[in-house]
Amino acid sequence: MKKGLLSILALGALAVSGQAQVTRVRGGYMLRVKYTKGQSIHLDSSNTAGGLGKEMAGGKLQFKMPITMNVLNVKDGYALVQIKLGQVKSGNRIVNPGQTAVVRLDDRNQPKDSETPTNLGATLPKKPVKVGQTWSGSVPVSTGMGGGKLNATYRFAGLKMVGGKSVAVLTYTLSGFATGTGRITLLASDGTLNSNEMKLSIKGLGANPITVTSLMTRG
Repeated sequence: MKKGLLSILALGALAVSGQAQVTRVRGGYMLRVKYTKGQSIHLDSSNTAGGLGKEMAGGKLQFKMPITMNVLNVKDGYALVQIKLGQVKSGNRIVNPGQTAVVRLDDRNQPKDSETPTNLGATLPKKPVKVGQTWSGSVPVSTGMGGGKLNATYRFAGLKMVGGKSVAVLTYTLSGFATGTGRITLLASDGTLNSNEMKLSIKGLGANPITVTSLMTRG
């Protein structure tokens, strides 16, 4: 597996995995993160990567990866969060042992300082947003080959019922050394992540772009 691909794949899921509360206020909906000490969130990620070249049969790889976020503490407006990317498996074969990081995040899911790993994806809006409204963010990501920043544009698509649950829907586009689109649903009751679908084309990791499709759901 290409070095740094794990960071890219975690991009969408970790963006809103805390309690990004969906609160109706004057002027629209407020999206904020409210982490709770002791909180644990489990996600399952199913992925297909293409354009991997001769190192993979057919240039493609299908694999699954568990993701766990453990909130270690909440203090002075920041949550100390341990992020575990579990073993990446293709069938019964382990293709990456996974990795662990600890980050400090504010109520917009932004890291406390530049030394914190920042492959977290979304920037929550500063102000309330209306249905159809967009906002932008810059996403620093390390690929293991220099990395760079992704420019992200998010759109609040409103509330809908999915599987008997009310969810808030966010769509997004990414541009930079990787381009892509995605769709996130959050449980409207507490804002926790319900699902994330993402398609990416990653440049600069080899002769050809790597294409990734990813579906992340609550475990």
